[in-house]
Amino acid sequence: MVRISVIVPVYNCEDYLEESLGSILKQTFNDIEVICIDDGSTDDSLGILNEMASSDSRIQVFPQENQGAGAVRNYGMKKASGDYVYFFDADDYLLKEGLEKAYSNAIRNDSDIVFFKFDQYKDNKFLTHSGPYIELQFKGADFDNFTFDWHDYRTGPFTGPFAPWLKLYKKEFLDAHECFRFPNDLNHNDVPFHVMTFLKASKISFVPEHLYRYRIDNAGSITNNRLKKYDHIFRIIQIVEDFLLSEDYMEEFKREFDYFKANRIT
Repeated sequence: MVRISVIVPVYNCEDYLEESLGSILKQTFNDIEVICIDDGSTDDSLGILNEMASSDSRIQVFPQENQGAGAVRNYGMKKASGDYVYFFDADDYLLKEGLEKAYSNAIRNDSDIVFFKFDQYKDNKFLTHSGPYIELQFKGADFDNFTFDWHDYRTGPFTGPFAPWLKLYKKEFLDAHECFRFPNDLNHNDVPFHVMTFLKASKISFVPEHLYRYRIDNAGSITNNRLKKYDHIFRIIQIVEDFLLSEDYMEEFKREFDYFKANRIT
């Protein structure tokens, strides 16, 4: 068993894959397995993965027909054997101390989830620093030794950031809840996952550093027409609503959910 399972959905990332996956392999924290699922790429992504796996035994490669990032992440969770799980996007970049800092914080605080910050890049040029700005919610906190949950941060489940690549998850926590799955066929499938995990976590912690570089210019990313986009949004809202009702959260979070719906639609 390893300490961290890194789950990497891969789809048409040949231009970025060596650099991006290389950032994982060069981490200062190396007790990891890297579970790469090629989601039916039509470029040479699978060939690059196999070549990298031949020289690093930590990489596992699983090719499959195209099913979307949600199905890929769910498959990766089933394969994961680590104490913690990290979801990484194959066209981005993690600073070399990213896993070490997140894992150290997780162990010190016995966290179910650890958040950290990210930077946005376009054409390999820095654009802006991005949140989550949790330190504004907990001013003066010693985040090396500090945890919170939704009672302390009521808007957190519904305002994001929703992306899983700025969070480290305890595997035992994920396995304890069958509902913690990504919708298979939806864009923004990370939104329901974030809402559910945030509401169920008893200990969330935070590393107030920008450890991740998010690339916004990958031409292989999926784009959708407006009608399909709104269909996905309404289905995501329905999934979240069904969860809140089934777990008796709706009365508690009606105001936050209404805000969530308005922001998704607009």
